Amino acid sequence: MLRWITLGVVGVVACGPSPPPENDTDGGSSSTTNTSNGPMTGLPMTSPLPSTDPTITTADPPTTGAVTTAVDPSATTGIETDTVTMPTSATSTTGDACGGGVECPFGQACFEGQCVTVEVIPPCPVVAVVDSHFPLVHEPTSLVLADLDGDKDLDVATGAPELSLIEVQTHVSEGEFVPGEMVALVAATGFIHLAAGDLDGDGDVDLAAAQELGSDVDVLLNNNGLWNIQSVLDSQSGLRRVHLANADSDGLGLFDLITVGEASPTVGVWLGSGGGGFQPESPFDAPLSFGVGVVDVNGDLRHDLVGPDFNASSNAVRVLVRGAGGFVDGGALAGPGELLFQVLAGDLADDPDDVVELLALTTDPGGGLVVLWSGKEHGAWDPVPRLMRSSFVLSGGLLADVDADGNLDLVAASSEPALVVLHGDGFGGLACERVFALESPTTAELLAVGDVDFQGAHEIVTADVPLRDLVVIKTL
Repeated sequence: MLRWITLGVVGVVACGPSPPPENDTDGGSSSTTNTSNGPMTGLPMTSPLPSTDPTITTADPPTTGAVTTAVDPSATTGIETDTVTMPTSATSTTGDACGGGVECPFGQACFEGQCVTVEVIPPCPVVAVVDSHFPLVHEPTSLVLADLDGDKDLDVATGAPELSLIEVQTHVSEGEFVPGEMVALVAATGFIHLAAGDLDGDGDVDLAAAQELGSDVDVLLNNNGLWNIQSVLDSQSGLRRVHLANADSDGLGLFDLITVGEASPTVGVWLGSGGGGFQPESPFDAPLSFGVGVVDVNGDLRHDLVGPDFNASSNAVRVLVRGAGGFVDGGALAGPGELLFQVLAGDLADDPDDVVELLALTTDPGGGLVVLWSGKEHGAWDPVPRLMRSSFVLSGGLLADVDADGNLDLVAASSEPALVVLHGDGFGGLACERVFALESPTTAELLAVGDVDFQGAHEIVTADVPLRDLVVIKTL
């Protein structure tokens, strides 16, 4: 069963960065906050790699009975879309002291004991949006978007912890999905987190599933749509995330698996040995919560870890750099806010050498904050970040070029029934904010982006857990 719903949203098809605030002569941009990662990214397959991330562009209305409403963006926005020059510095200090119970004035945030200017992300022009709903059998905890049956289109797999299952939704035609098979996991309970990629080198997309109370990671190999559990990797117990290291943590050209826990500081690493096999490294403790990004930050083709440092006395991002002998401490960056939810990394400034910026989601008394550290060179960042204010507190998301302008955007979840897209300005900042209304809140683990209907545009795929619906959001 498929039902279509038309949504009127504040959105963007193309908009340039907003001018800096009058009291901030150094420029900058802003963003929002809420929950975390299609194909492999610095995150698991629930979020696509920046290089393969989808876009949202203008497309013809669907031909499957959807009801659409045409909206003229030019008539519904007063936002200037002229481009601006790249800002020359991160943020400006007002000189007021803060911390220890002393809060900053409205429009500012506390960073390193000083009040600094925060840029407010403006709304994007309004466009017409259609979302389509497809029924799920079980309530999902995570989602991946990938070609799971070898027919060159994108299918969906969701983790269903009620019965230790993976539920597959098969793409049949032009963005429509039908229930596929149920893939049994080793019996366990609790949250299931999925990652997807070719784990045995045969060209098919395989799956890795981390189960909360089973203390294991199931490796499922795909043989023309038939699934077999190849191995069960002994992990630490508790709520965990499993990530694929797409460039291979050991540099040998094979996929590796990395697990990070919510409460435990133990990081597990399994090195791909070929044919879907994995060899464990000795687990190690790291002060990272599971809102981590797995991405090459220093240009050596090895995936590194960036994430919230839960041992820091104040909000901080910890970098762990992968070398030939394992992960080593790559330093920390101080940040503002009360709690870092997630850290992402990507080339937000369209650098010719692919130097990555770091982006963190947090909150302070003023609401949701997006914190951006500009990349100076591979593995080095400006210690003073740009601070941007979103209209939502965002707990996690993924980076993808959703508007086909060549710049990475942030697709993020919130505790509110809304999905937020913050569009990149190509200068390392965020140009404007677009909000999609949902029936229920979603999470970063239930976000993916891809061209599901073969019409050249890219859609956002999420799930409504209480309604047990798969939701595909498309702009027209």
